[in-house]
Amino acid sequence: MRSAGGRSRQGAQIVWRPRLDATLLAVILALAATPAVSWAQAGWYIIPSLSLTEEFDDNVFSGSSNRVSDFITRGSPGLSAGYRSEPLTLLVSSGFDAEFFEENRELSNVGDRWRSDVAFEYRPTRTLTLGVRADFAQTVTPTELSPQTGIELGRQQTTLWDVSPSLSYRFTPSTSGDASYLHRRSITESLTNVTQEARLRLSHLLTPRDTGTLGYTLRQIETDAASADRSHAMTIGWTSRLSPTTTLSLEAGPRVSESDGTLGAEAAASLERRLKLGAVSVAYTRSETAIIGRAGTAQFDNLSGSLRLEPRRSLRLNFGALVSEIAEEGVRDTTVYGLSASVEYQITKWLSARATYRFSRQEQGSFTIPHNIFSIGLDVRHPVRAD
Repeated sequence: MRSAGGRSRQGAQIVWRPRLDATLLAVILALAATPAVSWAQAGWYIIPSLSLTEEFDDNVFSGSSNRVSDFITRGSPGLSAGYRSEPLTLLVSSGFDAEFFEENRELSNVGDRWRSDVAFEYRPTRTLTLGVRADFAQTVTPTELSPQTGIELGRQQTTLWDVSPSLSYRFTPSTSGDASYLHRRSITESLTNVTQEARLRLSHLLTPRDTGTLGYTLRQIETDAASADRSHAMTIGWTSRLSPTTTLSLEAGPRVSESDGTLGAEAAASLERRLKLGAVSVAYTRSETAIIGRAGTAQFDNLSGSLRLEPRRSLRLNFGALVSEIAEEGVRDTTVYGLSASVEYQITKWLSARATYRFSRQEQGSFTIPHNIFSIGLDVRHPVRAD
């Protein structure tokens, strides 16, 4: 028996036949064959983009039992516009997804996923850099908005706003300072979380290979205008270029909660090594965050690793793994294991094909949530000069 979406079923076997519309595919190929300008030139740009994706999700609702799987066809048009030059960069981007679910057709939609962002950077002098970034995201799968924990959050309508101004100043050739502020607001069907974070950092070149840092972070997490959790963290750090291809970074310090006076730790460590055909890295983070759709402050430990390979200029392979431990007040501790693998092939300068696999396993008490997602797709991104 053949379904309307172009997939045939023979007993328990599923033969997956991606449904990429021929007209849209022709448009992509035509755009990719059109000569385009180089980003190296300063000026105004318009950057249309389009992605077509065929995806299999074996746990659409992120359930621990009675899991529901489905094939999803997704189209993702986008448009960016802005100006780029040596002292100033301004880029405004927006896009949305249109999704068709093969089995759970009530989930099919246009615009349930929407994303927009504004990025601005200005260097009035060689020693001063000013920046502002603002991001907006709307989705029914908020797990994609929490990459630092990887925690499964099910399907729920979620809106996320981020605004982050920053300033960097070089006092001397060996000493620089950075200041940044983050205002993040997540809104779900049940509650609203607001995170405010102010960071100060002073960096000094100790030797040609070693850099020392001092940092201070003031963080406040508030749920539905209730009493806020506020903390102060002081950190000291060290970054060393162990070899021309290897860099080690360490940063740690105490974190004090203003509300109850408890003492915690803020820490980050990473080891990166460039390879002949790519790069490999391992990173660890211990901090606190707000979990989307849940009240209060969560403590988390995250250990992650990545491997990037480019055996050819047109071929890119990426592999990743993570383990996260999340502790929330009044909730059993949660452990998340994650694996990912992707391959991207550059067909032409502006057209690429990709295949991605993502696995996660979440354990919370007696509940376990396994999740597998496999997707293939085509992406086109085509900058055009507007002046």
